[in-house]
Amino acid sequence: MQRQDDTAHAIRNTSWPTVAIIGLGFIGLPLAMAYARKGSRVIGVDINEAHVKRLQQGKTTSIETYEGHTLEHYLQNAISQNNFIATTDFSVAAREADAFIVTVGIPILDGKPLYDAIDAATDALAKVIKPGDLLLYRSTHIPGTLRNHVIPLLKKVSSLDIEHDVHIAYAPERVAEGRAMEEFQTVDVLVGGLNDASTAHAIEVLRTINQASLHATTIEMAETVKVVENVQRDVNIAMMQEIARFAQNMGLSTPELVGLANTHPRVNLLTPGAGVGGYCIPNAFHYLQVKAEDMGIELPLLAMSRDINQRVPITILDRIERASGWQASTWQGKKVTVLGLAMKNYSNDDRLSPSVALIDELLRREADVTAFDPLVALEPYAYARASLEDALQDAEVVIVTVRQHAWDRFSVEDIRRLAPPCRLIFDACSALATDQDRSISLLRV
Repeated sequence: MQRQDDTAHAIRNTSWPTVAIIGLGFIGLPLAMAYARKGSRVIGVDINEAHVKRLQQGKTTSIETYEGHTLEHYLQNAISQNNFIATTDFSVAAREADAFIVTVGIPILDGKPLYDAIDAATDALAKVIKPGDLLLYRSTHIPGTLRNHVIPLLKKVSSLDIEHDVHIAYAPERVAEGRAMEEFQTVDVLVGGLNDASTAHAIEVLRTINQASLHATTIEMAETVKVVENVQRDVNIAMMQEIARFAQNMGLSTPELVGLANTHPRVNLLTPGAGVGGYCIPNAFHYLQVKAEDMGIELPLLAMSRDINQRVPITILDRIERASGWQASTWQGKKVTVLGLAMKNYSNDDRLSPSVALIDELLRREADVTAFDPLVALEPYAYARASLEDALQDAEVVIVTVRQHAWDRFSVEDIRRLAPPCRLIFDACSALATDQDRSISLLRV
């Protein structure tokens, strides 16, 4: 059996490598298109058969643009140029590719990591990889995951000598959903390899699309830095949730406060909203906490920040109660419309969305809830409506959780026109214009 030493590495097509992207979601698909756009042949692998079938037809629900074109545009171009195929079969990828980039994540449930998806992907790869192949993991990890969890699984399943025959590396993605295709090509990357050959192989494959700086480091450092990057945003936003409440009681505008403070070159305050959602930030503390518990240390500031952000939807409803002189029971039967189901502005990603958490709390308080988001599928949400007009009809309270073009820069009068009974609006994201109908109470974050 051929072996690779710690300094040599082999890439069968160094100019335009054929790469396999494992996982074709909000991160994997833009990554695949970034490679295809550069001329690489990409084999995309995903276990969701319906998703793969849509991709094979050149269709995607991911909302993203790059250089004026949609992600779907790049998908259709890649298919027409024979630069991309989607499959559920790992062996198809193994026949063509010698670089496998894994974007499968580790979800958190009740504070505990679920390794099922990454284990399944790793198990499938272990059965088809060849000597000289690169396994490059890019999802966010609990520090120590690659060396202490993934590599032992590879050794258990594969017939190869994993540490010598295969190159293994970790290079966490540092991109924002919705801007991923651009940022995969422009944002610095951290690269930690099992050995020098693994690091060099990973850098060569990453350099195909990325012209920013690639920073070689250890696997554990790369895993930890990625989590810390997300945690610092969680802490920053939690701090600003408290500052926003202070500003509100002072009669000050939070966006103006943030903007003026950020004129200082060493200040970078984030703007608070209806909460923190998505896959990355809400999970970040738990990735560190799992490892911290193993080491017997505590992270009280990070835990408090996560709790503050987790409770923002409840805080919003409590603030409405205080401003209106209501009791918790006042919500019972009250018609409330929530504008926004996505986890952030102009997105269709509803993973861990604070908008949904806020609605869940409204339902617990027995409010009569409707919601609208033009970019989020209706099916999972019985309270979702197909149009803005339907959602707002008869609403007594309107809560705007994220910005979408369907209502962006609406005035209070625009809301009142569609919802004549409305007497209170909570604008959690500065979506509405400043003019105000004095018969409606307008509250802001």
